[in-house]
Amino acid sequence: MIRLLIAGLIPFAAALWAQPEEPKPAPAPLAIVDVTVIDGSSPEPRPGQTVVIEGGRIVAVGPKAQVQVPPAATTVVATGQYLIPGLWDMHVHVAGPDYFTLFVANGVTGVREMHNFFPDGLVGQRRSIQAGRLLGPDLRIAYSLVDGPDPVWPGSLVAKDPEEARALVRRLKEKGADFVKAYTKLSPETYRALAAEAQAVGLPILGHVPESVSAAEAAQLGHRTMEHLYGIAVATSSQEEALRAELTRIMSLSGREAFRPLAELWLRAAASHDDAKRDALFELFREKGVYHCPTLTVLRSMASLDNPEFLADPRVKYMPPYILSTWKRPGGGAPAMRKLNEFHFRMVRALHAAGVPILAGTDCTNPYVFPGFSLHDELELLVEHGLSPHEALRAATSQAVRSLGIEQEVGAVAVGQRADLVLLEADPLTDIRHTRRIAAVILRGQHLERSRLDELLAQVAAKFGPKE
Repeated sequence: MIRLLIAGLIPFAAALWAQPEEPKPAPAPLAIVDVTVIDGSSPEPRPGQTVVIEGGRIVAVGPKAQVQVPPAATTVVATGQYLIPGLWDMHVHVAGPDYFTLFVANGVTGVREMHNFFPDGLVGQRRSIQAGRLLGPDLRIAYSLVDGPDPVWPGSLVAKDPEEARALVRRLKEKGADFVKAYTKLSPETYRALAAEAQAVGLPILGHVPESVSAAEAAQLGHRTMEHLYGIAVATSSQEEALRAELTRIMSLSGREAFRPLAELWLRAAASHDDAKRDALFELFREKGVYHCPTLTVLRSMASLDNPEFLADPRVKYMPPYILSTWKRPGGGAPAMRKLNEFHFRMVRALHAAGVPILAGTDCTNPYVFPGFSLHDELELLVEHGLSPHEALRAATSQAVRSLGIEQEVGAVAVGQRADLVLLEADPLTDIRHTRRIAAVILRGQHLERSRLDELLAQVAAKFGPKE
């Protein structure tokens, strides 16, 4: 769902390869005193805590009367404030280094990058972030998605048959991909080979369930996360077999032309929804540990492109002009998307009720989906459609890192964890919108106060915003 043009990104390719700044010195020890801690370990907040950070890691957490603050530590008295783990956006498309700034300034300390037009440049930027030469979030990357012939998006890796699929998995492993992202037009045989080879080399397979494959089969094959709720309407339809045959014909269309008839077919599938099929499928998801990343933000956006009020979002000042130019197109499909989203939103509630784990992801750089900012939109939408504020936070913290297999490294306010944290001015458990009220971000132990976050945002706005 990367709604942007490859030509628009070419001018930014040089920036992706640009020499990063010099390494920063190791952050000084930091103590956050008298703070209320909220993380995925419990829905109950822990008031009156002191958190000590040294060498970029949490070395002590406990009641303030019991935790000794090192003499050399910078002390932040956080009475009345709330400390949460750094947030993760689990579905992004990075269009340049300024995205890193916007992520961090919004408390997004980790992202799952799902397809990039300049993946080698992104791998280099990841090394710079890890070495402390560049300010940015933890990057977990697909490198490039794997699609079938006549792929939907430029830069896709194309697998025409099982042999090519296996070779591409090995190539992705060599390139430093963290997972294999499958896409819409893969044939069943090619997808099965892709999944088997991914398992053989130790890479999770995730992304779109190909339209020629049932969601149930994908779950059986180990598909780790499913995106955008794609495949759910057909998989829970009483007419699945006939619809699947029609999908095979649609997928033979070239490139993005294959997307045009899909909305109508999905609407027909939703109209023939079978509750019993849904319940059996969602139980399979729960049993197999399949995560769902519904990206409600982009679903709402695609249903709102005919709404002038929605399109007047002031956050456009943070977006590069060549990205904005790709957003300006008619919203003729918006009414159909609104109707389809009624079904999508019901499915989020049903997935959650069935115990299927939900992830928070936005699908930026789609129209009016903003790096960093829209993760907070996503949390609000998750709460609006069935999750509690604590459950929504888990979707962007503990549940997100567990889906990546890095929960021992990050995602909690606990001793030994990397110090990626967000200090809030108000309680997110009483109102999820309070995740926007950021007092500070701690990134690998580096304390970024509100004034510094405002400076970062102002730098991006000055670069791309309207000039007076």
